[in-house]
Amino acid sequence: MYYFPYVQIEKGSRGILYGAGRVGQDYAYQIAQSGYCGLLFIADRAWKRLGAEDPERIRLTPAASYDHVIIAIKDSTVAMEARDWPHDFHSPKV
Repeated sequence: MYYFPYVQIEKGSRGILYGAGRVGQDYAYQIAQSGYCGLLFIADRAWKRLGAEDPERIRLTPAASYDHVIIAIKDSTVAMEARDWPHDFHSPKV
């Protein structure tokens, strides 16, 4: 199991999870079980196959709706690419 980064996310904050693979599923499960923070939606580049949202939705979501984009990707190279896309995320990426 991949452990949600509780120390980096403020309790009660609102987030968008970017990554619907194993890491994202583990994070989403822990969020649902703990109620630690709000989860608006899960986005992934393979959104159709994984039953997630198109990452473009992150760009279209008003900044006031969320506090963090939580990168939930195991491969560090892919995770860094996700941190850089899109450049106009409105909030901190963790």
